[in-house]
Amino acid sequence: MSKAGASDLFIDLLTFPKEAAGVPRHSIREEVRKYVYWGELDSGPATFSHVGGHFFGAIWDGDLFHAWTRADLNNKALLMECFGADRIIQDAIENGKPTDYAERMVMEPAL
Repeated sequence: MSKAGASDLFIDLLTFPKEAAGVPRHSIREEVRKYVYWGELDSGPATFSHVGGHFFGAIWDGDLFHAWTRADLNNKALLMECFGADRIIQDAIENGKPTDYAERMVMEPAL
């Protein structure tokens, strides 16, 4: 996947077990399995282009905070267990988000 352009964060999340987050599905793994099944990596990873949604694209690109803002509750649980709140908040700050905004977005429970 890294040869196809996936970020290190994507690889970290892909290899993170869903059981560790206590969630029923791992959408990143499910999506990657489709690409493998359809043979889309057979022509060579350098030509691969994913068609995943906003969450998939953000984590593929290594934008952890953007992935967080696009994640459903299942994926938020995976992100939180895999990376932790501090790392997600730090990613937001490094990408120009105000600290109070980043902390609020990560730490306040979803309504």
